Amino acid sequence: MSREYSVLFLGVFWLTLTLHRNSVATCFSVDGWSSTLMPSTRVAGLSSSRMLPYYRGALCYRSFGGRQTFHRQATSLGVRMISTVKPSSTAVVDTAGAVPRDVVSRRSDEVLSSLPGSLKTWFDISVPEGRCVGVEVTTNENDCFPQDDFDGTTTIQSDHWLRSAFHPDEVEFGRTLKKTRNSFWLGRLALRIALDFPDYPILKDEYGRPQVKEDFFGSISHKADKGVAIVSPSVTDDRNSDIVLSGVGIDLEVTSRPGRSSIAKRILTENERQSLGNLPGITVDEEVLLRFSLKEAIYKAAHPVLRQYVGFQEAEVTPYSDGTASCTWLLDTKADRRIANLTAHWEKLVDDEYFLTSASVYTKSPIG
Repeated sequence: MSREYSVLFLGVFWLTLTLHRNSVATCFSVDGWSSTLMPSTRVAGLSSSRMLPYYRGALCYRSFGGRQTFHRQATSLGVRMISTVKPSSTAVVDTAGAVPRDVVSRRSDEVLSSLPGSLKTWFDISVPEGRCVGVEVTTNENDCFPQDDFDGTTTIQSDHWLRSAFHPDEVEFGRTLKKTRNSFWLGRLALRIALDFPDYPILKDEYGRPQVKEDFFGSISHKADKGVAIVSPSVTDDRNSDIVLSGVGIDLEVTSRPGRSSIAKRILTENERQSLGNLPGITVDEEVLLRFSLKEAIYKAAHPVLRQYVGFQEAEVTPYSDGTASCTWLLDTKADRRIANLTAHWEKLVDDEYFLTSASVYTKSPIG
């Protein structure tokens, strides 16, 4: 073959491969998320910054950051491939269940259109652990949420937007809260968006976790005027149906605390403190907060399995520059032996002002 034909052949091959790769991404392929899991103390998976799927034609860019980067209309996400725990590559998460998609989209659009102008969908994206939604208040929270009357009670008018977005039981529960009321609304709104506004109330269980129906897992976090939530359906390993998803976790944390002392000694082990400073573009102080956030997300995901209090000194977490992390459990009870697989990821948001961390835990059998 002549040199000219060789160059032409390589050019055509490269173009074909590129087009194929792009088409696979558009179809929510999980090839780019496959990874090899280390032992059960290892958190594995590819950084969500490497590939994010398309939502109704809107590309999710590398970083989660940017207030208008992501489209809120996303209603399904590509299934991730995590070591041996992977659903079918053709599966798509449908948070609406048996409800027709056009009905769900119309209902969601109607509810979202009823929100006050100062309450916005911050992002609606796919991360390796599930569908992640963030909401934010762009002005004073008092403009969005009902305030106490002079007698200390809270009156919510029949036409208030809360009654369109929340189940009546949620409205009543939130009304009784005081210091955490607005955080409750923000977190629940993000979770309800991620679940396409289910017709049941999402309250709290005995541990304070959101009560999502058993065919889904969910987690909530909030910080100041922002709330985030993650949801994932129950998934199993195609090759081993005994390995199932048993919990997911999400956390939102600031990247800096100006004027405040470091919390490293309180939340990190000696080994963790000695290993700080190996993340390009991340300062040591930022990494302390990142590890704190990762521990929070991992603890939330693992709690349904461990069912015990876990102190900050009872687990060591190491973040990596590709957006993954590893976790070594130091529990005296050895409860972590119930965990078959565990994944965690992290990313910066909004001009590097926040860390978003997510985690999932799998076990060899469903947790009762």
